[in-house]
Amino acid sequence: MKKLCVFLCAVLFSASLSATELMHLMRTPDASADKVCFIYQDDLFTANLDGTKPVRLVKAVGTEAFPKFSPDGKWIAFSSYFNGNANVYVIPAEGGHVSQVTYEPEGAAMLEWSNDGREIYFLSGAASFSPFFSRIFKVNVDGGLPEILPVDQASTLCFNDKGDSYVLNRHSLYFWWWKRYKGTANTDIWMHTGGKDGKYANLTNTPTNESWPMWVGNDIYFVSEKGALANLYRMNLKTKKQEKVTNFKNDNVQWPSLSSDRKRIVFECNAGLYAYNIQTRKTSEIKIPTAVQNVVADYEFVNPVKLLDSHDISTTGKRVVFSARGEIFSAPAKNGEIRQLTFDCAARDTEPVWSPNGGRIAFLSDRDGIADNVYLVDQFAKTAPLKLTNRKDKFLNDLRWSPDGKYLSYQSNDFALWVYNTETKKETLVNRSRRYGQMDFTWSPDSAWIAYTVLGSNMVPEIHVFNLAEDKDHLLFRSVEQNHNPTFSTDGEYLYFVTDREGANARVAMMSLTKEDKDPLAKEWDEEKLVEKKDEMKAEKADKEKKNKKEDKKKDDTVTVKIDFDGIMNRVQLLPVTGYQYVNLRAAKDGLYIGFREKAEKIEAETKMDRSRGFDLYFYNIQKEKLTSIAKGIIGFVLSNDGKQLLLAKKGSFQITPAGKPAGKEGNISLAKLSMRLDRKAEWHQIFNESWRLIRDNFYDPDIHGVNWPVMKKKYGKLIDYCQTRGDVNRVLVQLVGELNASHQGASGGDMPHPEQVVIGSLGAELSADESGFYRFDKIYAGNPFYSEYKAPLGHPWQKVKPGDYLIAIDGNSVSTKVDYHTYLLNTVGKTVFLKVNDKPVAKGAWEVKVKPVSSEYRLRYLNWVENNRKLVEEKSHGRIGYIHLNYMLGTQLSKFLNAIQANFDKEGLILDVRFNGGGGIDPQLIDYLERRQYQVTRNRDGLDLPRPSNIFRGKVVVMCNEHSYSDAEVFPNAFKVLGLGKLVGVQTLGFVIAVNGHELIDGGNIRKTFIGIWDINGNQLEGRGAIPDFIVQNNPNDLAKGIDDQLNKAIEVVTEEIDGKPASPKVKTTIRPR
Repeated sequence: MKKLCVFLCAVLFSASLSATELMHLMRTPDASADKVCFIYQDDLFTANLDGTKPVRLVKAVGTEAFPKFSPDGKWIAFSSYFNGNANVYVIPAEGGHVSQVTYEPEGAAMLEWSNDGREIYFLSGAASFSPFFSRIFKVNVDGGLPEILPVDQASTLCFNDKGDSYVLNRHSLYFWWWKRYKGTANTDIWMHTGGKDGKYANLTNTPTNESWPMWVGNDIYFVSEKGALANLYRMNLKTKKQEKVTNFKNDNVQWPSLSSDRKRIVFECNAGLYAYNIQTRKTSEIKIPTAVQNVVADYEFVNPVKLLDSHDISTTGKRVVFSARGEIFSAPAKNGEIRQLTFDCAARDTEPVWSPNGGRIAFLSDRDGIADNVYLVDQFAKTAPLKLTNRKDKFLNDLRWSPDGKYLSYQSNDFALWVYNTETKKETLVNRSRRYGQMDFTWSPDSAWIAYTVLGSNMVPEIHVFNLAEDKDHLLFRSVEQNHNPTFSTDGEYLYFVTDREGANARVAMMSLTKEDKDPLAKEWDEEKLVEKKDEMKAEKADKEKKNKKEDKKKDDTVTVKIDFDGIMNRVQLLPVTGYQYVNLRAAKDGLYIGFREKAEKIEAETKMDRSRGFDLYFYNIQKEKLTSIAKGIIGFVLSNDGKQLLLAKKGSFQITPAGKPAGKEGNISLAKLSMRLDRKAEWHQIFNESWRLIRDNFYDPDIHGVNWPVMKKKYGKLIDYCQTRGDVNRVLVQLVGELNASHQGASGGDMPHPEQVVIGSLGAELSADESGFYRFDKIYAGNPFYSEYKAPLGHPWQKVKPGDYLIAIDGNSVSTKVDYHTYLLNTVGKTVFLKVNDKPVAKGAWEVKVKPVSSEYRLRYLNWVENNRKLVEEKSHGRIGYIHLNYMLGTQLSKFLNAIQANFDKEGLILDVRFNGGGGIDPQLIDYLERRQYQVTRNRDGLDLPRPSNIFRGKVVVMCNEHSYSDAEVFPNAFKVLGLGKLVGVQTLGFVIAVNGHELIDGGNIRKTFIGIWDINGNQLEGRGAIPDFIVQNNPNDLAKGIDDQLNKAIEVVTEEIDGKPASPKVKTTIRPR
């Protein structure tokens, strides 16, 4: 009877759990002997191993991550963004005071406890010269300066039972969600044995991922994708035999962690948590009831002003219509209230345009959940929006009305231009570009023509016109220059466009659409005319007739556009106005509105480029040849249909001003009271659906790498209902795109809370804890005063600090090795800090040093690494070989490359290193330069022979690459090898080669759009393959710990052999020909 009672209790408990909603999407779990800890709602939770009694231990703005129980189960260490930067904290397992353990300026991610519980191990970029890998540090739980482990890079760590050896993954887990990856950036398992003097050995050495190794007894547990899905495996260290210990068939095992008592492994799978019992070899789900408050409100009211994305002005300029955060709004120019026109957080309504008759507003929306379509709503939103088109795929953009209000035009993401007839309900294809590039297009004032640009077979934009009545396309203008932004004059007699025919300074061109008897830009000469009395009556009569004609023309505003194609390409003139970079062109009465940026903005290497930076607007009167400044720093403008009012869009605001006049202070439209009802869950579903559609309609492979994309939508779409934070949504999105087994994927950002950041300062130096109790300066980074990004706080000659000196105090606070000295550098970046320094470990006799800390020493470490490499090459080659490293393939690096290669002009050989390179797009320029060959010699009377051209490198070149050469840093070495320009040395790159750009989501988040594949001329696809070196050299972590770079040594050897074999620049005989 007792057994039956126990069974009934178990059944009742199970039934109660099934009837209770369970937690889902818990992250990065760990376990003690009786509890599990995890991240949920971006906060730290614990629960019993049977799932009961969930407790929130930490509630804070920002995200907690990677919790780990101490070996005795009494403490939990975790990473948190409490102060806006990630560092490691500890809290009692039962809850209580949170203590900060690390103060790393470049962040710290919790990894593991030492087996005795006295030390914490964490990941940080604090000793890395590249942002593409981290290193392991350990720190005493009670504080002090962290120490670094002797491994060049790592992402995981687990000790054996004794705590004297460990296993780890060297390569990053940044793309942990990338499914089925095979390549050189995979996560092999490495073992370190033998204590401080031990060595590292690769246990797996396969192209697949073997991640999160855990060492228990004689076995290593890890996650592998040997099958279709990632499961937990066990490898015996004696027999090397591997066996699968879990058998999940619907989802992947992720983020496993060995419990503090080393008896079980907990992990994520199927949107829940599971535990694998090492002794019983059984797996069970940890079902945790949702006993905590749902942090996602059913609704809230927000002001979406920061998410404005498109706008238009009403027919006479009395109102502005705009979209923000997926809804359409209308605001008055002066009197009235803001009116919301659409109400659907599960849809993205955008690009509203006001009809010429003033009564209707067209917009684009994905509200059917299938594709973008065109909708219509009346200006008062008294009826539901009417769906006009019925498209089943593709994204739409650039929606516009024809001037007569009969047609709507728009573009689709397959580079097609369309026209929709609102009367016949027919959609007409104008043209489709088979080459990458959206079209610039404009309507004629009589709505009979559309002028547009399209890339020709020579990759140069051509101007075409499409006649709607004839359903016929005509070539209007073709030239060797770049031509864009066509716009019809208001009288329909001319077409204006921007042309780059004068080099960097673009010009505005005017095309006469019909033949003319005289120059339309010519002005009548000022001449006196003799008028006889008998002609006065005739003159008065002619003036009266001319006046009557003008009045008749005003009454009849009908414009009929006629185009005479005969000789039209010769009827083009340049207007006398120039700008640095044209942004937009719009014809108006008497002239043109021109938006351009007059000069380039200086962009510091440490500052992100603001791609939405504004432009200046001018009005150019064609007859008067006068340019008038209208507004500065706007991001958009629209002219009302009657031509009398101008809408100026600024960041977060609008202004309506009279057309043709400089904008004053009047006409600003306040959006302070803008408000919308936000349903975050509905919005998150829209974000997911749009992201899924983005892949369906844009991914470079229409077969989507063989993935059943509708199935993926169903699999991951249901997880959105479980999301509690915007971070959860991003996690679902990266899991979705991870199924593509493709590079350049990712999702980030969005509307989420961010704690105020307290930046921790760095001194630009390496310090160590001295036995005296003071910190000792071991290295002072010199920096480079010629580049702002290489500022060295202690690199100035007037600062009296050198290696071997001691840090005594910071801002009057005595510094001791018991406390990390960074605690005295909180919130000091860019501010003057006063150090006390001595050449002896005592306070007496110390001197003061003023310093301005920086936020990161990464660039200083990078510069130091490059300089050490350069010196090694210089020394080993006896000055014959130069060395250049590029850390990105961006424009700034191209300038540095050109300077550096000129500095190596006299070298016989060159090593061009693109290892640890984040990519970009300068491969054509680099290849162009390296392909140059000398063809002549020049010499003046008393000078030396100089090659022609002089800006070349004549010596032998070797390029280095490795598994941290990304994207364009793979395209370039592949091209270098394919073209036979030299040898490659290093490791095959990771195969991260698809062209990408960002796609902004409804709440400001971003999903990446991969839309162009790349193949070399031999037919090899670079995605998944990358560049393959001629000499494959693996850098062994044991050698790297000793400062030995085998790849660089091999490159020196290869270049030396080549320059010894054949002189790079043989002497040219330059005798003067006898006369």
